[in-house]
Amino acid sequence: SMDSLKTMARTNAKVEDYRKNLLPYYKYSSLRFDYLQQTIEFLNQHGKVYLVRMPIHPDIMAIENELMADFTSKMEELAPMTEGYFDMTASNNQYQYIDGNHLFKDSGKIVSRKIAEWIKSIR
Repeated sequence: SMDSLKTMARTNAKVEDYRKNLLPYYKYSSLRFDYLQQTIEFLNQHGKVYLVRMPIHPDIMAIENELMADFTSKMEELAPMTEGYFDMTASNNQYQYIDGNHLFKDSGKIVSRKIAEWIKSIR
């Protein structure tokens, strides 16, 4: 259901869960970053690679920023290995979320179109 009270309840529950059960135990992993770099190198052998940071609910974004405030700079380190990096989080408030980080289907269509337009614009 996309009833506003139900989506707010799902989002609040996810935010509470992330703050209580994930944030205290997660930290930046250089190993995972290295594997992302290796994945990009591998995929570049088979086609074009684009990095996209999907929009998320602002409350989830706040948690991500607490966890890794330099996420954007890390992605910008990898961007030269790809066709580009598109950070969509500046427009987080423009979309509807099912639970805070999953887009409602109508918002998903809009985001998909924007990504496709971005790829066309940089080719």
